[in-house]
Amino acid sequence: MTSIDVVLTDAPTDAPRRSDRRGLLVGTGVLVLALVGVAVASSTPTDSAAAAVLAEAAATVSVSAADDAAVLSIVDAAGAPTTVEVTSAGGRRADDLDEPRAVGAIGDMLTAAAAQRLVDDGRLDVEAPVARYLPDRAPPGVTVRHLLQHTSGLPELSSEPGTVVRYSVENETLLREVVAAAAGQGFDDVLSAEVLGPARLQATSLAPGDATLAGVLSSPLDLARLLRALHDGTLLSPPTRVAMTDRLVDVTSGGGVQMGLGLLRFAGYGPLVGSFATEGGRYLLVMHDPGRQSTGVWSTSGQVDVTGTLRPVAEHLRD
Repeated sequence: MTSIDVVLTDAPTDAPRRSDRRGLLVGTGVLVLALVGVAVASSTPTDSAAAAVLAEAAATVSVSAADDAAVLSIVDAAGAPTTVEVTSAGGRRADDLDEPRAVGAIGDMLTAAAAQRLVDDGRLDVEAPVARYLPDRAPPGVTVRHLLQHTSGLPELSSEPGTVVRYSVENETLLREVVAAAAGQGFDDVLSAEVLGPARLQATSLAPGDATLAGVLSSPLDLARLLRALHDGTLLSPPTRVAMTDRLVDVTSGGGVQMGLGLLRFAGYGPLVGSFATEGGRYLLVMHDPGRQSTGVWSTSGQVDVTGTLRPVAEHLRD
């Protein structure tokens, strides 16, 4: 399977722009778009400040096609979302925030969570060579950390392990095999027992027929629940939680986006961590503030550019 190098700019103060994670781009500025022919629908707000921020952000979104839509949400520490939806006039409503969908590269967060649960109980060592767990098919010099941070050089091993961030589904596939070997059971069973159950994820599962690759079904709200569970003690001990972002590697040359152990840190936005991907014509992004336990969720259908919404929502999360 072919991988595509991560391609980013070096601006540290901006967040990712719309693009597939396997050809990741980070914008160098905030794009403000005119609001033309759109209808804005808001849920009953649980947080008036969040509702105001989302209304401001929604005013930067341009939707032209009848089947395009964008849903912007801020999920508070209790898991309650405040949501604004932007559609073309008369267009269909976007999918429900708890509806399962393919989440592509964001599935890495779930695999990383399962791996870190095994680290906590001593069954997995992040610094160990992959050969410890998969002696018959381990790439030379590659550690579990390299798989988690996409620095293994896979699939071609064209770079020295640990030197270049290069997103590849081969890292995810091999990591799942390592987790299964360390646990002594199938990866789907590990995921269910170690992550889905304890975190009470309601709409997350392995994609049918894709138990060994990166495909995962989840929902925007489940991703917010996962990020909250990773940081509130539900899933991980404090040392293991800290270790997920204590040795970051730069995805951008300026460090604007950094890769931890299955989590991205959006350095331009202070403490915010999360992930993003495009899958099936949708754009999905989650940004989480571990201190406040608040999460921003961006979910789109069709070719909707939500670049202009990133900064106001991100700044609200961390304020």
